[in-house]
Amino acid sequence: MGCLWVQSPFPIDLAPVPNLKRIHGKAKDFVQQLQRIHKETEHHLHDSTAKYKHEADRKRRFVEFDVGDFVYAVLTKDRYSAHDYNKLVARKIGPVEVIEKINPNAYHLKLPSHIRIADVFNVKHYTVQRGQLV
Repeated sequence: MGCLWVQSPFPIDLAPVPNLKRIHGKAKDFVQQLQRIHKETEHHLHDSTAKYKHEADRKRRFVEFDVGDFVYAVLTKDRYSAHDYNKLVARKIGPVEVIEKINPNAYHLKLPSHIRIADVFNVKHYTVQRGQLV
């Protein structure tokens, strides 16, 4: 005849207490192996990122403008609203004056009043104005 226990047959104060300071040998080796794999992965990711950065920097334009310089701003399709853009619209405006340097990659320009777009541009959308203004 079977017996069903509603509670544990041993009171909790008589149960064996596990030694938490003792680490199983296989578990310790597993943790060390995981840490080694994580370090190798981090090293490979760092190397891969450095290679990608090197290739991206080769194509990057390092151009600096001063406040007061004149540049031509290249207007892309996404700068215009849907009803303002058509294939005959001007692609470059300028020369326009650089008002403020926000960071080495973005500048604030003084645009003509009839152009209703944002006046902060990325360096990749500039061409240098050559020669003297008349």
